Amino acid sequence: MVDAVNIDDTDPSITYSGSWQILSNSPLEFGGGVHSTTQNGASATITFKGTRLQMFCTVANGTGNETADFIFDGRSGPSLTRNSHPDMSYYKDGWFDSGPVPDDVHVLTVSNGGGPSDTPFQIDYFSVNGSVVQPSGTQTPSAAASSTSASNTPTGGLANTSPESRSKSSSTAAIVGGVIGGLIFLVFVIVLAFLYRRRRTQHIVFSSDLQETVETTRPRTLTSVTPFQLDSNPTTTSPSGESRTNIAFDNLTTLTEKAPLSDASLHPSSTPTASPDSSEAEPHPLTSRQRPQSDAPPSYEA
Repeated sequence: MVDAVNIDDTDPSITYSGSWQILSNSPLEFGGGVHSTTQNGASATITFKGTRLQMFCTVANGTGNETADFIFDGRSGPSLTRNSHPDMSYYKDGWFDSGPVPDDVHVLTVSNGGGPSDTPFQIDYFSVNGSVVQPSGTQTPSAAASSTSASNTPTGGLANTSPESRSKSSSTAAIVGGVIGGLIFLVFVIVLAFLYRRRRTQHIVFSSDLQETVETTRPRTLTSVTPFQLDSNPTTTSPSGESRTNIAFDNLTTLTEKAPLSDASLHPSSTPTASPDSSEAEPHPLTSRQRPQSDAPPSYEA
C-alpha cells in the first residue's frame, strides 16, 4: 500500500479559481495557514495518480455555516455543511474522502457553497496515497493577498509580484540592455576604424603607384646626334685585286667596283686592252648596281 503524502494548500499542483485569501491563522494548521474565501462558487482543483484522496479544512469560529460542493472524476457528490462554534475553531477537520479507488489519475474539484454572509470556506491541506499531477498551463490563483495575522507573505507556488521584485526585474533589464548597447557600439567603432584604416592604406598605395608611373613615363631629354662623316675619297684594294671607292652623297654611300683582273691582263697579248674607265659602272644617284659576276680564275699548270 502506498503511504499517504500531505499536500499543503499552497502547493502549485492545486489550481484555484475565483477570489481567495491566504491566511496564516495558527500553527495548528498544516503549513501554518489556509486558503479562505467567501465568494460563492470559488473553487480549487487537484489532480493526482493513486488510490485515495482526502481533504482537510479549518472551521473558523463564528455563528454561521460553512458549506462545500464536490465533483470527483466528473461526478457530483453531496454537499457538506459544517456549523461554526462561537468560542472555538476546528483544525484539520476532514471534509472529503474518496475511499479506495483504482490506481489511476483522478481529479477533485471543490467549491464554496456559501456566500459573504456565511462562515468563510477554508482549505488546509490534502492527503494523497500516490502522487499529485502538475496541471498543464498552471493557472495563477486570483487571491487577495491580505492576512489576519502578522505574517501575510504567501508560500508555496502562489504568484506574488511585489514592487520590490518588479524593481529588481526592471534593474536587471536595464543592466542587460546597457551591456548589449555597449557591445553594439564597440563593434560599430571597431568596424569604422577598420574601414578608415583600409581606405587610408589604399590611398597611400595609389599615390605611390601614381608617382612611379609619372616618373616612368616622363619623356627623356633629347640630345643632338653628330652624323657619321665618311671619308670623301677612301680607296681600298681587296685581296682579289678589286678596288672599291666610297663616295659620300647626301649621307648615302654608293659602292663601285672594278671587275677582277682577267687572264688576258695576266698574260699580255695583242688583244687590245679595254680602257680603265670602261669597266666602271656609272653609279645611280640613289642606287648602286650589282657587281657583275667575273669569270672563274685561270688554272695554272706546273
